[in-house]
Amino acid sequence: MGKRRVKNELTLEGIRAIYDDNVRRAEETARQAPTAERSADSNRNIAMHGTREVKQKRWAEYQSFIETLHRKNHDLSYNKLTEFAGSHFGVCKKTIWRNTENPLKRRKSV
Repeated sequence: MGKRRVKNELTLEGIRAIYDDNVRRAEETARQAPTAERSADSNRNIAMHGTREVKQKRWAEYQSFIETLHRKNHDLSYNKLTEFAGSHFGVCKKTIWRNTENPLKRRKSV
């Protein structure tokens, strides 16, 4: 028994029509959503996480805390420093890790 081939009915014109229809729908959706509604997401983000300046100030506080803790106890690894800083600031240690520099590496490179 041979396999039956199904002829593909989709032509180049059909593909273009589908594409044009999808583009038209996307443009309509974008026009219907008011600008205030689209910017509401960014306003919510700023309200929850703060502006760039606020975040940079908070990250500087993280770094300062890490460096102070490191000066008091040189035996602590960067992992332990981030754990202590995370519990102090009420954030995950990964947040501290992403937004600070390892004072151990900085000391070795100087």
